[in-house]
Amino acid sequence: MCLKKWRCISTSMGCTSAEAEDRSIDTEELITKLWQTLDDRSAIDPVILDVRGVSSITDYFVIATGTSPPHLRALSEEIEIPLKRAGEVLYKRSGIPDSGWIILDFVDVVVHLFTEEVRAYYALEKLWSDGKVLCDF
Repeated sequence: MCLKKWRCISTSMGCTSAEAEDRSIDTEELITKLWQTLDDRSAIDPVILDVRGVSSITDYFVIATGTSPPHLRALSEEIEIPLKRAGEVLYKRSGIPDSGWIILDFVDVVVHLFTEEVRAYYALEKLWSDGKVLCDF
């Protein structure tokens, strides 16, 4: 998937036209909206992992840290509410802010919102290190 409009992605990704056609624009737009929301709402260390070919459950992970349970709640709401209004379907939501981990499953994209301690404990970036980091701060 060509991700040229993301300011953090280099044009040297080497996207072919066939790769661009393989992915729907909807997924690219979803990831772009997620990234912008995380940036606008001061999420810490957001990362986008391309796990196609590595995971059978999704194509992308978006991982970010909130500073506290209220920040996690705000991040989650700022992602969910506008996307729902735009017609995007949230397949499943798991976790609560006080647990330190909220998962928002949009099928092709799964968002993981963590507190710092919980993110360090589960270390998803390390667990899914065979995936390609597309974007990080």
